[in-house]
Amino acid sequence: MATDRSGLAWEVMAAFDDPATATFDAVLAAAGLDPMTARALRFWQRESVHNTKQYAASAIPAVLDAVAHAHADAQEATDRGAQAWIEAGHAVLAEAPGVIALPEPTAAQGEISSHDLLEMRRRTVAVRLAHLG
Repeated sequence: MATDRSGLAWEVMAAFDDPATATFDAVLAAAGLDPMTARALRFWQRESVHNTKQYAASAIPAVLDAVAHAHADAQEATDRGAQAWIEAGHAVLAEAPGVIALPEPTAAQGEISSHDLLEMRRRTVAVRLAHLG
């Protein structure tokens, strides 16, 4: 997957025509430098732009892979949380799109603080939203 992304990232970066290069050339021409110095400055400016593009094209696929991995980890954590919720005896969430059944304390749970009830409801909403995608 990273190989496909590397090629695409390079194509995107290579297509970028740095608008500052024209300004650089104009300032360089106006500076009245000797031709060898001006040529050396132009060379290294172009090399810098090229290296920056190459760096970004190499880094972007790794970043996208890391984002995909983090998303998969978050989904797994959400699934484990949902399973723990169910195993703790809480009701399964309503399946109707956009409907989130909020938990109410049961007699078996005894007296639950408003903070704990709010946290239960927050987790229920988080799990349901994750499943809605």
